[in-house]
Amino acid sequence: MKIRLDDPSSLEDLRDFLRRAGCAADPIGPDTLEVTVPRAPSPEQERRELEIYLAVWRARFPDAGAEFVD
Repeated sequence: MKIRLDDPSSLEDLRDFLRRAGCAADPIGPDTLEVTVPRAPSPEQERRELEIYLAVWRARFPDAGAEFVD
């Protein structure tokens, strides 16, 4: 799944946060990460887990915007 950030300077923070959570997260552009949850049994579960991780990250950094890119 791809996640795009409003502020590219937050990319490394989000990448590191997701990696600590057990996700594979790699930059694919200056403001976009490609993220997978290797242990997720289905794409639907992967999306749910990433939504939770993203909500937690947004709570920690309320001024940082991020959204899924389909």
